[in-house]
Amino acid sequence: MSEPLHLFQGHGIELEYMVVDKATLAVRPIVDQILTHAAGKLTDEVDVGPLCFSNELVSHVVELKTNGPAAELRGLGTVFQSGVDQINKFLSTCDARLMPTAM
Repeated sequence: MSEPLHLFQGHGIELEYMVVDKATLAVRPIVDQILTHAAGKLTDEVDVGPLCFSNELVSHVVELKTNGPAAELRGLGTVFQSGVDQINKFLSTCDARLMPTAM
């Protein structure tokens, strides 16, 4: 059992991205395909190194989040960008992409 964290000792960041058609920007409900590709099986969440990809309430929104509390905020931008790049690489085979902003 790990020691409990105190205030500001750990940070959990979550970013939600909409999956859209590359040409029309219409929503594409294919998050299950992203997660299946990353996990090798159908799942609603997959650990990808320091990140976790998961399905949100609708099948066209994917969530990227820290895989547990992160000790520091420094460097997380690069980690999240790597996750976005990985997902967009897969989505390019489906003529889809992530919208370039997150919530």
